[in-house]
Amino acid sequence: MLILFKINLSWETKVCNGFFVYLGNTSTMRYASVKLLLLTAGYMILCSLTGMGAQDEAPFFRHSLSLKPVNFSCIDLSGSNRIPGYHVGAQYERRIDKSGHWTIVLPVTATDLRYRLVYEADYSRSGYAVYITPGVRYYVNTFNRVSGYSAGLNLLAGVYNYQYSTELSSGKAESIFGGILFNNYYALKLWKSWSVQAELGAGVRNTRKDRSYIIREANGVIDRQGNEKISRYTAILNTSLGVSYRF
Repeated sequence: MLILFKINLSWETKVCNGFFVYLGNTSTMRYASVKLLLLTAGYMILCSLTGMGAQDEAPFFRHSLSLKPVNFSCIDLSGSNRIPGYHVGAQYERRIDKSGHWTIVLPVTATDLRYRLVYEADYSRSGYAVYITPGVRYYVNTFNRVSGYSAGLNLLAGVYNYQYSTELSSGKAESIFGGILFNNYYALKLWKSWSVQAELGAGVRNTRKDRSYIIREANGVIDRQGNEKISRYTAILNTSLGVSYRF
């Protein structure tokens, strides 16, 4: 006689299915039941330790919105072609595979360049910079896990325009830039779908700048003026701290 037992047991929302097949007669049913329970208990422990046969504890997420009020993106390591000012960013993210390991991201960052410095000459600047860093991102523990590590590769594209003046000179510059970044992320769950997220990355940026300038003598007479075009590659850092909501 063929007897098939199927038991569904749960352990902290993890579901394990235990199967046992026994060939024999009805007089050995008790022995079969005890053996079945022992085997199922062992299988349940194995499931709880390895995640085998388990359902994901986290809810199913497809999208994410992030705000990055602390954003020091596009830091020029050489210091010769930096983008100053306070950078603020926002980001949209979408899951693209069934397993939940891969997403696409679209971060947008902007900064206001209005500031004034006083040193050997009175220096003021006004302008703006806006750039996007679209890319892909891989989650080690899937996108459904609000906390955890992830890494990604991003393209960089933006504009950087400003005007400046000192006691003896003035000018303006229009720049476009592009590059590539490798980023590391770590998210820590705050509450339900909310998390705080830190980001740190590095890459290479190329900037093409068209600058015009006027330099005057102390009596106000123009000494020289001109235009110059600059193309330069620089190594950059990218770091931010923000809050993310998944849905």
